[in-house]
Amino acid sequence: MNSQIMDMNSKAKNYLKVSEAFYVPVDQAYSSNDLVVESHSMHAGHEGNCNGPRVFKSTKSIRYQLIDCNKCGFIHALPKPSDEELSRFYRKKFYNQQRKSDYFAKQKNQLAWWNIVFEQRLQRLEELLGRKGRILDVGCGPGFFLNYARDAGWDVIGLEPSRDAANYAIEEFSLTIIQDEISTLWNKDIGLSVDIVYSHGVIEHLKDPLSYLEKSKAILDGPGLIFTSAANDFNIYQALAIKALGIDPWFIIPPEHLNYFTVESLVLAHEKFGYKIRDLRTSFPIDMFLMMGEDYVSNSELGPSFHSMRANYEKSLLTFGFGNLLSEIQRFNAKMGIGRQTEIIGEVL
Repeated sequence: MNSQIMDMNSKAKNYLKVSEAFYVPVDQAYSSNDLVVESHSMHAGHEGNCNGPRVFKSTKSIRYQLIDCNKCGFIHALPKPSDEELSRFYRKKFYNQQRKSDYFAKQKNQLAWWNIVFEQRLQRLEELLGRKGRILDVGCGPGFFLNYARDAGWDVIGLEPSRDAANYAIEEFSLTIIQDEISTLWNKDIGLSVDIVYSHGVIEHLKDPLSYLEKSKAILDGPGLIFTSAANDFNIYQALAIKALGIDPWFIIPPEHLNYFTVESLVLAHEKFGYKIRDLRTSFPIDMFLMMGEDYVSNSELGPSFHSMRANYEKSLLTFGFGNLLSEIQRFNAKMGIGRQTEIIGEVL
């Protein structure tokens, strides 16, 4: 399996040239587009064993470049920060940076919406597992998902590197939280055995996401599930929005996000370690509002209104008994590679 993936990733790939500094991988079906180039015509980047076409050139404000790595099988930043740098960032700075300063309050204000998302995810997990069981939420943040899951009858535990977030989860919800680095999963014997390893918006942050996927299997008890939700970055809607509006790629934010997964590369990363994909979908393709000329990137005040539209759209389908239609739409979007967030459920037998 590993050699097959490596061989596939090392072949010449097609990229949409959005600008001299920014390229987006596209399907072979679009090779005739005048904006599409092959990887061998692009600048290459490398560090250690990692090498591949450069898809983002470093700038004055972003000192990292991004490559579509032949070795790893996904887009990631170079140079990779040290373990000490990352530890310091997540323990002390992550939730204190300006754009995250009111994160806990915002999440709480949007909890009615998030509880709908949590319920849908838990229903899928229970259906595939065949029962309720024990969930480890990796990078659990302030604990909103774990609190909802516990109230729904699941046994829960969290792992969180941020002191602020871990303390909030403990003090606000009396949750059991391991306050430590994510790498604790593979660097220490923490004596955990769970039915589900769950993460939302975490794998993008990890220095070694492949080790996370590999070592998560060790703590899954018998037939178990991994749930991974990751930003679907470098998708075609983002590329066309950037091209049309002349804006910078707002989602490139190293060292916070070191890894950038397409739907395809996220699937391949899971399959590389023997996970059988049981469910694959993407969330609402909110980037399409940008393609319509609604620049919520440059004007952040527009964002909440578009989130409300998306929420009302999905609530309508769910309220009137069309949840299955919503699921089919989400699965179709994943096949097309569009949608803001990719959600994968993989099974270990």
